[in-house]
Amino acid sequence: MKRIALSFITASLAAVSLAPVAEAMPMNRPMESQDGYGVDSQDSYDMEYREEYGLDAFDLTYFAYQGNLENQGIPGYLELITSINAGQVEAEDLIEAAVDAGRLSTSAMDDETFEQEVETILESLPSRVE
Repeated sequence: MKRIALSFITASLAAVSLAPVAEAMPMNRPMESQDGYGVDSQDSYDMEYREEYGLDAFDLTYFAYQGNLENQGIPGYLELITSINAGQVEAEDLIEAAVDAGRLSTSAMDDETFEQEVETILESLPSRVE
């Protein structure tokens, strides 16, 4: 009986401790149907960008956030978020900086859909850090 009670308590504690982690995980992408290969169409779309440009919109934004475009004038981390909120950094700026850094193909500069995806990700970043 003690083993059953101990097992129940352990399982309950595990479930309670993992719930906040699951809630904190970002859900930036809408759910889409899967193709026949187990990859949803959004992932396929992102893979096309990676193959054509070198980075997809999320990877570009994260690359900039990590401070990897500081030599091109794009700040990293909290300073990047502050600059985005102040209107000093936009999607076009990240794309140009990544092209200048040799991390993104020049053809990405003419792709309005790619720019809009980067802009959407920038808009989803938190406006303040607590």
